[in-house]
Amino acid sequence: MESLRFSSRAKAITIWVVLLLAVLFLWRVLDVAIPFFWAILVAYVLHPLIKGLNRLTRVPRVLWILLVYLAVGGLIYWGVTFLIPVVSHQYTGLVRSIGDIVAAIQDYITRQKELVILGIHLDLQTFGEQVVEWMTGLVRSLPGQALAGVSLVVGTVLRLIVFLVATFHCLLFGERWVQNLLGLVPPPLREELTALLQRIHLAFSAYLRAQLVRIVLVSIVLGVGLSILQVRFAVVLALFSGLMDIIPLIGPFISGGVTVLVTLFQPEVPFGWSHLTLGIVVVALYVGLNQLEENIILPPIIGYMVDLPPLLVLFAVLAGGSIGGVLGLFLAVPFAAALKIVLRYLYAKLMDQQIPFEEMVRRSRRIRRKKGASKP
Repeated sequence: MESLRFSSRAKAITIWVVLLLAVLFLWRVLDVAIPFFWAILVAYVLHPLIKGLNRLTRVPRVLWILLVYLAVGGLIYWGVTFLIPVVSHQYTGLVRSIGDIVAAIQDYITRQKELVILGIHLDLQTFGEQVVEWMTGLVRSLPGQALAGVSLVVGTVLRLIVFLVATFHCLLFGERWVQNLLGLVPPPLREELTALLQRIHLAFSAYLRAQLVRIVLVSIVLGVGLSILQVRFAVVLALFSGLMDIIPLIGPFISGGVTVLVTLFQPEVPFGWSHLTLGIVVVALYVGLNQLEENIILPPIIGYMVDLPPLLVLFAVLAGGSIGGVLGLFLAVPFAAALKIVLRYLYAKLMDQQIPFEEMVRRSRRIRRKKGASKP
């Protein structure tokens, strides 16, 4: 009995139907899938570390994964024991003090209708109303407790357990899963698809490394700097600034603006300075750190891999945050970079041009030939 053979059209229809059903299924189970998405992201970030340690020491990968889990568990224990109480206390105080800052701004506007700077008259009434409206909205949007945001990410203990188990499996078997998926691709297409995925991987990894460096660097430097300057709520403001720094253009302005407002209205000012002097020093700290990371630290990490216009990056971040929350906010730019790579590839194919990363295809072929020659 002759087996049924699909025509080219039937094959294409089948592939598109399967992809559509997979997308619909993921959309329906999005809440359940969130811990798995976080697990894939964390495993993707940690995979080069685990793989490098395994190659360097020849110690089984599973032992390194367990050691990383122990190290992360130690950091979590330190955070729960020492850092979270400080953050929670400062966060609660910051939320309460914003109301006092709003009242002080309103009182100042009532007494001083106009401000003159270098002969330029500024209407404080309009400006002050906008600031008060923005800060009031900020207070309403903030959760009442510092750990409320964490509960939204973790959800329940069950989700945390699922996340840990899924991360372990992704670290242990993820590379094999990717190779198996590539093995399903017909050989004529495999080389180009591998090169395409390698280019996307370089963009993803470059951006994620840059964001992790950015968050850690900004949080630590500002935490130390604001603490030396004796700014109230220094730890919370530093963590807030580190997270906001991943939003291009407006993120540093928002975090810097909140910090400056806190310094201008805090009860005591160190070193015998005025509130204005302390505010200017804080602005200089933010500007200097921003210039340092944008011009010296981050370019070698990102390189040419994430080549997107600033406005497109801003749109991608805001759209990602609106669609996927914290995860979408973090992954919006690398997804936009990956989409750009895919569109350039498709455009080259439609125009019968050389693909923009032909060198990667040639390198993939050389590696494949070497592996084939090394096999007995």
